[in-house]
Amino acid sequence: MVQFRELLNRLLDARLDFVVVGGVAATLHGVSEPTRDLDVCIRLSPESWQRVFAVIGSLNPRFALTVDKRPIALTAAELNEYRNLYVLTDLGRVDFLGEVPPLGSIDRVALNAVTMKLDGRAVRVISMEDLLTVKESVRRPKDLEVAAELRALMDARKAPKA
Repeated sequence: MVQFRELLNRLLDARLDFVVVGGVAATLHGVSEPTRDLDVCIRLSPESWQRVFAVIGSLNPRFALTVDKRPIALTAAELNEYRNLYVLTDLGRVDFLGEVPPLGSIDRVALNAVTMKLDGRAVRVISMEDLLTVKESVRRPKDLEVAAELRALMDARKAPKA
C-alpha cells in the first residue's frame, strides 16, 4: 500500500519543487478511481535530483520498471541524467516526471495548478482541466474512466445551485 501522505510530507520537507499529477491528483479532485503510485512533476535540475535523492535514499529505493526491481545505486549526480525516474520505496511507488505530455514541463503544469491543504500543508496539484487533458491524451481505458469522472465533477461544479 502506498503511503501518499507520508511521501508527500517528505517531498515537502525536502523543499522539492513539484506538482502532484496523475491518480493522486485525480483523487484529491474527488475522483473515486484508486491509484497505486504517486506521480509528481519536478523541475529537472541538479538541485531537484539532490532533493529527490535525499527523500528516497533512506527508503530502500528500487527501479520500478526493471524485472528484478534492482536497488537504485546511483548518486544524486548520476540521477541528473534522468528525465523521469520510476521508483519503488518502502512507502510505495513514486514516479518523478520531468514533463507531463501533452502539457510539458513543470512550468506549464504549475501554470494552472491549484494549491490544496494536506495535513495542514500547501501542496500544488495539477488543475482538473489540465488533468483532464492529460488523461484524455493517454487514452488507456483506466485514464478514460478517470477523464469521464473528472468531466462529470467539473460539470457538477458548473451547474447552477438550486
